[in-house]
Amino acid sequence: MTSMDEPIVFILGAPRSGTSLLMRMLLVNQPLVGGTDAESQVYALKRKKAYLTQAALAHPYFKKLIRESDLRDLANSNNDFVQLFWSAVEFYLHQHTEKKVFMEKSPIHTLFWRQILKDYLEVQFILVERNPSATIHSMVTTRWIPIPFKGLGYNPVFKFLPYIFATLLSYEYFIEAERIKSFGNAAIVKYEEMVQKSPDDLRISFSKMLGVELSELYIERPFSPEASSRERKLHTDGIDGYKSNTPRSILWLHK
Repeated sequence: MTSMDEPIVFILGAPRSGTSLLMRMLLVNQPLVGGTDAESQVYALKRKKAYLTQAALAHPYFKKLIRESDLRDLANSNNDFVQLFWSAVEFYLHQHTEKKVFMEKSPIHTLFWRQILKDYLEVQFILVERNPSATIHSMVTTRWIPIPFKGLGYNPVFKFLPYIFATLLSYEYFIEAERIKSFGNAAIVKYEEMVQKSPDDLRISFSKMLGVELSELYIERPFSPEASSRERKLHTDGIDGYKSNTPRSILWLHK
C-alpha cells in the first residue's frame, strides 16, 4: 500500500495489559521513534463506510500526528480511515526524516492483525503480555468495562460478576494473542518484566527489538527520576496484588 522504508510497529495486547506503558516508554524522549500517544483504532472502524472530512479532522489521533491543513488534504483524497491512516503515517515520516521507527498503539487492533498484514506486509508487531487474571482485575478496578449491574459488584455475593463480564470481553483478545504468537511475527514483551527490570536493561532490550539505539527511558512511573520509592513499590506490587482481591473461581478460570 505504501512505499515507506521505515519499520512500522503495532503494539498489540489485551486492554489493561500494559500497552500504554510500553508506548510511553518508547515515545518519550526518543528522537528516533515517531508516533503519538493517542489511539487510532482505525481498523475497528468500518472500512467501506463513507466519512465526512470533519470527522477525520476531529479524530484525536490524526490531530496529534499532523497539521490540520495537511490532514484536510489527506482526508479529501482517501476513502476511509484505514487509507487515511497509512497516508498520514507516510506523510509524517516524510516530514520527520530523523524518525527511524513509527509506533502505533491500539489494543483493539489485536483483533485485526491479519488485515493489517494484508495492507502492509512489512509491518512489525509487539505483543504485550500480562497475567490474564491481573489483566481482568485491572479492567474491573479501573472501571474500564461498562458494568450493567452497577452496585452488584460491591456485594460480596456478586463480586465475581464484573470479573466474568471482563473475562468475556477480553477472551477474544487472549485467543488472537495466542494466534499472533503462533504466527511468529511478533516480539513478546512481558508486563511484569517492564515494571521489574532496570530502565537501562529495558533500554538495551528494546533497542535490539526495534533495531535503533534508544535514549534513556523516561516515563512518569516507575522509572522517572521524580518517582518516589513509594510510587515504585505501588507499581511493582500490582504484579501480584490481584491475587488477594480476585475471586478464586476467576483465578482458576484463567489458569
